Amino acid sequence: MELGGRLIRFRSRGVPLWKIGGGVLCLLVVLTACAAPPTPAPPSPTPSPSPTHTATVTPSPTATFTPTPTATPTPTPTPVRAGTPFASDPQGILEINLEQVVELARWGYGSSRDIALSPDGTWLAVATRLGVVLYRANPLTFFTLLNVWEPLQVAFSADSQRLYIASQGIEEWDLTTMQPERTFPSEGASRAMEMILSRDEQTLALLYPDPIGKSAAWLERWDLSKGALTATLRLPSPGSAVREVALSPDLNHAALHGGGLVQVVNARTGDPLTLLPASQSPPGKMTFSPDGSLLAVAYPDQRYDFQNTNRIEVFTVPHGVRQFTYRLSGGEGKDQALISLAYSPAGDFLAAGFANRVVRLWQGVGLPRMTLQGETEPAQLLFSPDGARLVSSGVDVWEIASGERLASSGEHFAPLNDFVIAPDGSWVALAGFARVELRQIQDGKLLRTITEGLSGPVRDVDVFPGGQTIVTSSDEGMAHLYRVSDGRFLSRLGETGPRLWAVAFSPDSRWLAWSGENGWLYLYDLERDLLARKIEEPYLATRILFSPTSQQLAVLTSSGVNLRQLNGTLVRAIGGAGLEDMAFSPDGGVLFVAGNQVLRGVLVSDGSDLWKADYDPRQSPGALAVSPDGAFLAVGWQDGRIELRWAGDGEVLRTLYGHHGAITRLAFAPQNRLLLSLGQDGTVRLWGVP
Repeated sequence: MELGGRLIRFRSRGVPLWKIGGGVLCLLVVLTACAAPPTPAPPSPTPSPSPTHTATVTPSPTATFTPTPTATPTPTPTPVRAGTPFASDPQGILEINLEQVVELARWGYGSSRDIALSPDGTWLAVATRLGVVLYRANPLTFFTLLNVWEPLQVAFSADSQRLYIASQGIEEWDLTTMQPERTFPSEGASRAMEMILSRDEQTLALLYPDPIGKSAAWLERWDLSKGALTATLRLPSPGSAVREVALSPDLNHAALHGGGLVQVVNARTGDPLTLLPASQSPPGKMTFSPDGSLLAVAYPDQRYDFQNTNRIEVFTVPHGVRQFTYRLSGGEGKDQALISLAYSPAGDFLAAGFANRVVRLWQGVGLPRMTLQGETEPAQLLFSPDGARLVSSGVDVWEIASGERLASSGEHFAPLNDFVIAPDGSWVALAGFARVELRQIQDGKLLRTITEGLSGPVRDVDVFPGGQTIVTSSDEGMAHLYRVSDGRFLSRLGETGPRLWAVAFSPDSRWLAWSGENGWLYLYDLERDLLARKIEEPYLATRILFSPTSQQLAVLTSSGVNLRQLNGTLVRAIGGAGLEDMAFSPDGGVLFVAGNQVLRGVLVSDGSDLWKADYDPRQSPGALAVSPDGAFLAVGWQDGRIELRWAGDGEVLRTLYGHHGAITRLAFAPQNRLLLSLGQDGTVRLWGVP
């Protein structure tokens, strides 16, 4: 395997492995991986705030308003998209040009919330964190991005000329002009979980959870011809706050749950009708059949137990009699969790999407009739109006008759977990669910996608200092090694077991460290070809960082940061449960830590604070990066802003806005001082001076 510059093979236990320099790697050891994604953060403060929702909403069939045209959003400079080069030879971030730093490039359109196909088959709309992405549906071609703040639901009119969008209100867009025409001041649009246009197009129904977390949902009905709110109805739910809802196409019934029992409700009166039978596993997504007579409920696998308990139950409406059960077997079900459901227009097919990018179709009872492979996670699914095609929010498009995938958008519509920049700054490795993408930094062009041997979320990725090899964590407890030049899978480190969370190469190319859920930190000596240390970590280690001199290890745990010598000796513990990131200064003299409402620069020599800032619970820094010369500290926040600070004293010099939601990772490109950021909104952004 190429790691330090030459390719050398050897065998251990009969398995071909690789070597660095003159040493041989005996790859033994148990590793571990992966965590749940962080909780989404509030949006960036730049747009207008959400309307205030009162907790005492009551039925109000007489409420009306006069629709008025909504002003066209002011256009703003748009960063270049993936595949398009940004300005040649941009300047890196320097003290003299801080005020000129802008977003140069943006890859991805944000994670998806909903999708809709126009009845005439012309348009495909994807509601994402950044707006509504509008495609020409056949063939699949990007058309435009509608500037809508944090849209949640989309629905087309029967003539395919208008698009209704639930965001801060319910917006009606004219697709002939691509401009908003009316805005309905809905109280629940900013929390919408379901929006359906009645078949006669007279009523738009919107379903959303109780704004203060009570066990109920609210249903609004709007008369589109009059622009009037005709009813606001409370729908009761058993147990905790509502997590999932479904509304029947005829607007007669609703189903809702808070992760426990599923309640079927009369959507005309608000009366509870049926509680579906209790299950050993919590329910997930739900969908009604086109005629409203059946309700399909997903029960996703929730446990890592090397089984597959994913299943779908189909019940009659309104009586709740179980009609069918669809089960799966084989593999680790948590790695292929059931995440979406959709009925075909005729009700003859039921499609289910899984987290491992697979979609299965059932027709009648028994085993799936068809299994479809997609490029991205099918967070939402829908059939074309004629039932001939199936579309996922990926966007992937399949032909039902043949099972052939007709098109894929190639865009990010799901969050990413981690990234690492190549030592020469030419490419970046982006880690997502069961995949790693290598993209050129200059234009975001996809170089290759790595999926072999990966299952579940890839939570951590690192690159060998020579740039020839990357290492990834994995969900089955092993570190995976890949060759950068062609993406070839090279080897696994360790044995299957508890999940692996963190992997890291040392800057001097000698060490490889990994850790996870089994309570141990492993340090491998690449030169001497042996496992040098097995260090007990009493708390879960979520990230590993070598000092720039490679003489110390900083281990981010659930209880704070443990700073260790390479022999395992604990130098000091930097307390702080809830810390989320850390970064060394280039000389290794200062360790910056962030999370849990605190930002600190800690002197490695004695553990004292170079400087420290505390924040209230509504604020929390969560991502850090130090510029190559050590002058600047980039700090990413829960609300999506990025601060550029003096590393020496923490003074804020410039604030950058763009991301919707928390910043999860930051890094400076080592050669050109550009800043790369990753957010929960599903986008990667590049910052510099054009």
